[in-house]
Amino acid sequence: MDEGKELFVRWFGLGTFLPFMRVHGTRSCNLTRTSTLPHANPCPNEPWSYGEDNFVVTKKYIALRYQLIPYVKKLFQDLQATGKSIMRPLYYDFSSDPFVANATRFNEPTIVHQFMFGQRLLVAPVGELGVTTKDVYLPLLSDNTTWKHWWTDEDFGSGGKTVNVDAPLDAIPVFYLGSKDEILSGSV
Repeated sequence: MDEGKELFVRWFGLGTFLPFMRVHGTRSCNLTRTSTLPHANPCPNEPWSYGEDNFVVTKKYIALRYQLIPYVKKLFQDLQATGKSIMRPLYYDFSSDPFVANATRFNEPTIVHQFMFGQRLLVAPVGELGVTTKDVYLPLLSDNTTWKHWWTDEDFGSGGKTVNVDAPLDAIPVFYLGSKDEILSGSV
């Protein structure tokens, strides 16, 4: 797969779990210029410009983002009311996990490249070409909840461990706490 196309789709997957999901900007790519306008970026922002296979994946992420609107809206309301960040490092919610604290201190990529999207979603984006699996650290939980994989609903227990999960283009590694239905209905 063309690396520009792969990274565009990876960015789209990540964008699904950011406060604002959008694609714009200037970047280099090897796509053919479709406009004669001198100011037109040859690398388009439209999802369908990256091939039919990738368009199917980006539509899946757009549909999920629409499903997440009640959750995202509630996160913004909480931000306004409490100042609690929507997207935050793992140590913010899991400072009592010794591995999280130590790995954060030493800037361990496995930890610092993951983040919480609100209190219920752990996101582990893939930003490298050709990656099909990803090691994800699931912080230790102190209550009776467990980490569940967003795409498969597989239960990974109470955390405190690193798991290796599939990371295809259409399934950015995401884990959730509690009920997926509650998240989709806006429960934070």
